[in-house]
Amino acid sequence: MTPADPSSGMPSTAPTPTPADRAGEDDIPGARMAALTAYTQINRERFTEAALRSAALGGGYTAAEFERAWAAVASSRPEDAIRPVTSRRVEVGTTIAFIVGTWLFLSLADSLTSALGVPGAIVVWVIAGIAGSVGWYALRERNPSVSKGLRFGVIVVVLFPAVLFVAALGVCLATGSMSLPN
Repeated sequence: MTPADPSSGMPSTAPTPTPADRAGEDDIPGARMAALTAYTQINRERFTEAALRSAALGGGYTAAEFERAWAAVASSRPEDAIRPVTSRRVEVGTTIAFIVGTWLFLSLADSLTSALGVPGAIVVWVIAGIAGSVGWYALRERNPSVSKGLRFGVIVVVLFPAVLFVAALGVCLATGSMSLPN
């Protein structure tokens, strides 16, 4: 197992990049720098800068080349990154399924618990918000379309009604049609 850097928790040793003498600089000008930059881009999230520098120097690259590659990678914008392919149909379908499913469970919980005096709909609403948020987070890498659908569903089902409730409460308090207990 690779020892970790105590300050960042990242591994302190990195795999060696394509050796500088085999990067194809003779055939393709700039291939050496492109290989080092690609190596740095791929591994910068997993390894420390010092570990990548050490591996690059061990692979035959110079410190100046590593500095140029690191600067190129550090200046890259997140908007330029390759985004996962998503399907609008899956996003819309997941959003609709989440909204309809939550509505059905809210209706069922309300009808089952109204006789008992237990606020079952509120419990289902909170559980739907938590489950949707966990699904949104957990599926963001594996299935980005479903994740986006859950994100929109959570916003519509949980956040939008909560904001409307707070806004309506504020309007009622501001107009004096409702007062807080003293």
